[in-house]
Amino acid sequence: MIYSIQPKIYAKLKKSLYTIISLILISFIFFTIKYNETSIQKRGETLSRILKNNYFLELNKFIFQKVNSPYLSITHKITKGENLTNIFKSYNIDEKDITKANGKLKKFIKPNKLKMGVILDLVIKKNISGTLNLIKLNLPTSKSINISLERNINNKFIAKKKNYSVIYKIVIFRRYY
Repeated sequence: MIYSIQPKIYAKLKKSLYTIISLILISFIFFTIKYNETSIQKRGETLSRILKNNYFLELNKFIFQKVNSPYLSITHKITKGENLTNIFKSYNIDEKDITKANGKLKKFIKPNKLKMGVILDLVIKKNISGTLNLIKLNLPTSKSINISLERNINNKFIAKKKNYSVIYKIVIFRRYY
């Protein structure tokens, strides 16, 4: 009986034990949050120093100067007397691509009769051999119709006529008194 604890004292010890454990957990969470904030700040400062470093900037410049995209995006405004064949030849596109593209586009337009002032969008790819291949062509024929020619995975051209009709809706409100 000497070592037994009275129930009132036991209840007080139990409450104080829970309080101490709660304080320890709260302080642990607080210090963890503070540590993470300081480590994130230090990482940000380190990254900033690296990005501003002259050696890093020079290496970055060197790498990106060596990387050249084989694709070239061209916008061409059609002038009087131009046709698709002449336009393709002016950009040194491969003869096979010119004949295939003209064949596909004949379903939708007359390649020899183009409207003056229309802006033509071309995407050309330069191959390792040095030849230039047509990848994509967008030709607006009117305000709402666009002819597109794209090369698919099988290296064949697909021509599509896209209709962008704009619908205007006029709403009139009347008040009746």
